[in-house]
Amino acid sequence: MRKLILFLFFASGISGLIYEIVWTRIFTLLFGNTTYAISTVLTAFMAGLAAGSFIFGRIADKIQNSDSAIRNPQFAILIKSPLMLYATLELCIGISALLVPPSLSILDSFYISILGDSLPSAFYSNTVRFLISFFILFIPTTLMGGTLPVLSRFFIHKIEELGWNVAIIYAVNTLGAVIGCFMTGYMFIATIGVKNTTLLAVFINIAVGVVAMILALKIGISPSNQESVEGGQGVKGVRGRDKKPLNPRTLIPSNPSLLLFFFGLSGFTSLSYEILWTRAFSLTFYSTVYLFSNILTVFLLGIAIGSFIFTRFIDNPLTPFSKGDSTSQGGIDLIRVFGIIEFLIGVCALISIIFFQWLPFGINSISSLFDEMTWQKNILITFIINLFVMFIPTLLMGLTFPLIGRLYTDNLDLLGRKIGNVYSINTIGSIIGSFVSGFILIPFLGVQKGILFISFINLIMGIIIIFKSPAGVSGLKWSGLTSAVIILFAFGKIAAAGINMGVGYSLNGNIIFSKEDVSGTVKVIEDETGRFRTLMVNNYSLATSGDIAVRFGHIPLLLHNKPEDVLVISLGSGITVGAVGQHPVKNIECVEIVPAVKDAAGLFEKENHNILKDPRLRLTIWDGRNYVLMTKNRYDVIISDLFQPDSAGTGNLYSKEHYQNCKDKLKNGGLMAQWLPLYQLSTEDLKIIMATFSKIFPHVTVWYGDINSAKPTLLLLGSESLLNVDMTQLQDKMRQDGVISDIIEKDNPFAFMSFFIMDEKGVSKFTEGAELNLDDKPYIEFSAPKYIWKRSESAVQNFRELSKFRELPASILPTPNSQLPTYFKGRGHIIEGRLYHSEGLFDKEIEEYRMAEMENPFDPYLGFAYFELGYEYYTKGMFKDAVSVFERGKAINRDIKEMQFYLAKSYYNLGMQREYEEILKQNPEFVKKN
Repeated sequence: MRKLILFLFFASGISGLIYEIVWTRIFTLLFGNTTYAISTVLTAFMAGLAAGSFIFGRIADKIQNSDSAIRNPQFAILIKSPLMLYATLELCIGISALLVPPSLSILDSFYISILGDSLPSAFYSNTVRFLISFFILFIPTTLMGGTLPVLSRFFIHKIEELGWNVAIIYAVNTLGAVIGCFMTGYMFIATIGVKNTTLLAVFINIAVGVVAMILALKIGISPSNQESVEGGQGVKGVRGRDKKPLNPRTLIPSNPSLLLFFFGLSGFTSLSYEILWTRAFSLTFYSTVYLFSNILTVFLLGIAIGSFIFTRFIDNPLTPFSKGDSTSQGGIDLIRVFGIIEFLIGVCALISIIFFQWLPFGINSISSLFDEMTWQKNILITFIINLFVMFIPTLLMGLTFPLIGRLYTDNLDLLGRKIGNVYSINTIGSIIGSFVSGFILIPFLGVQKGILFISFINLIMGIIIIFKSPAGVSGLKWSGLTSAVIILFAFGKIAAAGINMGVGYSLNGNIIFSKEDVSGTVKVIEDETGRFRTLMVNNYSLATSGDIAVRFGHIPLLLHNKPEDVLVISLGSGITVGAVGQHPVKNIECVEIVPAVKDAAGLFEKENHNILKDPRLRLTIWDGRNYVLMTKNRYDVIISDLFQPDSAGTGNLYSKEHYQNCKDKLKNGGLMAQWLPLYQLSTEDLKIIMATFSKIFPHVTVWYGDINSAKPTLLLLGSESLLNVDMTQLQDKMRQDGVISDIIEKDNPFAFMSFFIMDEKGVSKFTEGAELNLDDKPYIEFSAPKYIWKRSESAVQNFRELSKFRELPASILPTPNSQLPTYFKGRGHIIEGRLYHSEGLFDKEIEEYRMAEMENPFDPYLGFAYFELGYEYYTKGMFKDAVSVFERGKAINRDIKEMQFYLAKSYYNLGMQREYEEILKQNPEFVKKN
């Protein structure tokens, strides 16, 4: 029976982590996918656990110690059994958890409805949402927190077996949490959806509660029935002979609260490391939903195994920690063990900094061991590296709870209270650690110094505990010297490396700006020539000076008849919103989730037209999805900038619910522009997003963002009414000063319209049979990471598949135009040439470009196509071929300075001095670049 009850608690651990992951997801969808919102949910969750362990630990003691069962045995079976109380808790957890989503929806809708016309600040909104979160989660999480002390009260009947029992109960529950975390993060949400995953967890709780209740009724309350749970002990020994104090095993017998303080501090450091290590890993690995599932799984696994290991030596009197008769007749000096554990955790944390400094360099070496990188191989590599960094310290963390439970508990009559105190104080420390690491250490110290700071706490705490332990430092001379050498070595390596692991490094230029904040690490890298700057967030390239991001702002504004109010989701380098500012709009709103991006955008003033100083701009640091949900404003155009779909939390910006929110905030005739990175999506994922978008917007047009088959982009333009484009009006808008200087087409509306691919009829055919991306079933967030290592193939495949559906934009032109078919046909040859380019078939590529010239030699994109082919020859050292292609491209488009620059370098490499000097005379600025 004992094994069966342990299995029930194992299953309860599975459901507990399912709830944590699912609730965090639900809450952040409604409250905003910011670090503040996530921390708010976790704080509310853990506060409930702390309260539950504190409250129900005391209730369990009253149940076990009461003699009312003798006076009223029938009533006692229902009320006075710890196992019955545990069963009741599990049933109530399932019922209350079932009510969380609808309660959340009702309260949040009420909150939004009473706001009026004003949009609250992010701080005010997060504060109110924290209160909502706390109120909704407090009941189920409090019930969860009560299960451990209550079950401990049921299991533990002899003081000598306290350590073993606490360890095994804690380990089994944590191992269940490992399974729940892994299965939810990798399978449940992706396959059965959020709602069904929640129902699964509810079913587990109710099933556990029902089985536990049956067992409680079977055991009954008579001493003869309760003497054996498995071969031994029921409640025997609760009163009387087994109440033996563990005086040698308390830190300060007269002040046990000091022991709890150190354990709370231990919880503080543990959660701090989890937050800091997660950020450190996200700077090297792709920040996908699988990375975070991986990290949490390994973290919990180490803790579970640590608790299991504790069961092996805690009640064994013959151990290396023995001190003879002076300490409990040859028993373990558990106080010193606790001190040694905390000290070793600090040492491991120091060493982890060295590892993270090396990791960006080493990951390439590790990846090179595999012929071809795949999602599965990456998950395996990530898991192994996570284990390497976190397994030993988390294993040590897993030792601490049962150890402190044994140290602190010296009276079985107060067992529930004692275990509840230990669990709650550790959880409170964890709450503070999560907050401090995310909102203080990372923004003010950075990840590397943050880990150093927390490691100092562990080291100092360990030394203090060791000195105050009964055994003191005796016998630790050589181990102390060894530790000192390791610590000095670690400090030396950290200092000598000269690398800030929180910022990372750059192989392709100089880091001219870097900042770590709660939402991400932002840096700007300038290449060696000083010509290009790249904005990176968590080591992901977000924008580059001179890239096509300027088109993301111009195209939607050119296609709207008269835009006045515009919302841009994501600031980035400011290039997109800067392009919007070149149009005669009245109000521009921009929402950005990473605060440090605002500072970085100031380094792209030339590219973004110094948009941050434009009085029409209102920049808000908030989650874009939540901003759309909360704002009362309505817009002519909403531009959803180019996001990384494989990044954790980004998938909800492609959901049906988000698109509906955007549609609700559009004015009559308003347009929703969704930009997509085709190179980061499989064709199936692309179809899912397009199907989801067209499900909300009855009229959809699809446009190429460029003709780059290596990293192509796509625009989905949705509206309630049919889009009508007046070519004369379009040309007039393209001739505006800030527009004509930005876009490649200049004032050529035919070149612009040649980017059209299809309307809603074509979308319907292209996406036939595709699923929808829903909040409940977030396909994109779980699918996109699987194709990270197939980006080149995905880009070409998407480019090719879309080209098959390309058609003239007749449905959006009120009057036909005779010139457009010629441009459209010529552009088709350029697109075919780009596809040949991706396959390395350069001869066929040139043939397509020659046919494009025959159709339309004035297409400005033809010059760019020649430039990219010539640059390919140049990088391969084929300078003669490069010159031939560059000269052809220059004859078509003399405005491409980069083509002339590399033509000059090709002349130089071929020894064609006269031609080389001629270009330098025409472009004196090239002298400095060369």
